[in-house]
Amino acid sequence: MTLSTTFSMQILRRARFIGIVLFGAFVYFYASRLQAERLLFWLRSQAQSDSQLQQILQLQPFHIGLAAMTIAMGIAVIAVRGLHFRQRPPLLQTLMMLFAAIFLLCTFTSPDEQTTIVQRMERLNLTGHYDEALLTGRTCEQPSAAIVQERIIALEHLGILGESFFTSPLGHSLPAPGFFISAGNHPTPHARLRLHSMLERNLPALAEQCKNIPTDSLQRAEQEALTLYNHKSANPILVYHNAAIETNYNDFTSLQKKIRTQTNAKKGKPSWAEANQMREAYGETYWYYYYYGTL
Repeated sequence: MTLSTTFSMQILRRARFIGIVLFGAFVYFYASRLQAERLLFWLRSQAQSDSQLQQILQLQPFHIGLAAMTIAMGIAVIAVRGLHFRQRPPLLQTLMMLFAAIFLLCTFTSPDEQTTIVQRMERLNLTGHYDEALLTGRTCEQPSAAIVQERIIALEHLGILGESFFTSPLGHSLPAPGFFISAGNHPTPHARLRLHSMLERNLPALAEQCKNIPTDSLQRAEQEALTLYNHKSANPILVYHNAAIETNYNDFTSLQKKIRTQTNAKKGKPSWAEANQMREAYGETYWYYYYYGTL
């Protein structure tokens, strides 16, 4: 064997090694970014005890990626070394086959985005990373009922359910009523029950639930809802007054009347144009949800 032939074979072997490395990098990305949450969700569902569940919860997506990459690269190295050099296809053909397989795999097995978000939020909530769960849920402009449910759990544990729930997009699907009745592992379901009344626009029920709690413990959305209730009820069962919230509510109604006058809006269901203009100034208030949340 001549020197030039030996050198060419060494270069080719190194090039094939680079192909294996690229394949390993793809497997890591594919497993850790696209499939890890699905696999971790499945593992949690197979847990036979709390101790098993806690062990599974210690796993992170990069653990799945590293394990998959190690297995895949090991198989690839064994397969390449097991083939006689002359039986191996040309390098360009090998790379083209590899990239084609990667493209097809990603195209036909990519998980649904909202399902992945739900599974990630559930894992983060179970491990107590509530802030990270909220950041994950905020990336979705039209969240599903399951995403909203996980967001409620995170806000509930952080103690800001009545403060921050209406500051993110709600979508058109909300959790089933039974979810609000069951508090899960949270010791006090009262904030969740008050939220349910607000989502149902049942302001008298909210006032009833707030009668026996200190008014200074109410959070922003609850204050806004009670202010609205006092304006809409001739004989309120709970008289609530907050000067700052009252001023903001008056500004809200003034802008609402101004927009309706300018657009010659008819009485009844508000228009999309009105909702879009109100969102710019009051999109994160309970009042916006009350009037425009069903559009």
